[in-house]
Amino acid sequence: MNVNLLFMDESCSKPIDNNKTIISSLTGVLVPIHRYAELRTEFYNLLEWSIKPEPNTINMDVPELHWRKLLTGEEDEKKINILEGVVALVLINQLEIYRCGCYVTQKIQKTFKNDKQMLGTLWLELLESLKPKIENEMIIPVMDGFDKNMVRKFSQLVKGMDVMRAAGHKQSISLKHSENILGEVFYADSYYSIFTQVADLISGLRQLSDISREGKELTDYKKMLLMISEKLEPAIVGDDGVKAMVLNGEIQSLCK
Repeated sequence: MNVNLLFMDESCSKPIDNNKTIISSLTGVLVPIHRYAELRTEFYNLLEWSIKPEPNTINMDVPELHWRKLLTGEEDEKKINILEGVVALVLINQLEIYRCGCYVTQKIQKTFKNDKQMLGTLWLELLESLKPKIENEMIIPVMDGFDKNMVRKFSQLVKGMDVMRAAGHKQSISLKHSENILGEVFYADSYYSIFTQVADLISGLRQLSDISREGKELTDYKKMLLMISEKLEPAIVGDDGVKAMVLNGEIQSLCK
């Protein structure tokens, strides 16, 4: 049975309407374990200019590829080339992207004070979208960062299903084949974890697509990034569009 690493990153937009509604999303990139070594090599090839700045020189302090602080101090052209390279890595190697997002209104934030980004809900939705995958393959989830509240949102769900199976109540678990989720979610520092960096960049690009769909004005630079984001669409499994939640019978969406 194939085993995959699911590298994940969460993203939260700035307020996008007068009611301070935000877009919260969770993005996962599926990396088959048996291909990890070759994919790692391809990733570092993108950073050869930094690793070997001069002949017979090795730079061990390779920059972290982070959406909000992408290659600080470098020209826009270099940033665009890196993003193009990451997208090409995903597409050429036919990596799968799983993503879900929702509008988080002020009402939702006040109601769910312990999970204002609705990450617990998004994690469950992401697992639901993985159902066809875990039917025949195994998945090891790896989340960017380590925060006690985040651990509780992600790991408790997986551990809860493990306990239900141990108690003999496998049939009561709505997520079929959840036994093929290995580990209770692992956590990684993105500075050292290259594929959480990939997930972060994809998350940022797709959030830009979300904002564009809402009719928001983009700078010329962000318009170029939007074109890069659109290239990812063949790799996205299912619909990664932002969904409106229902709270007390009321649809929680943007204030137009």
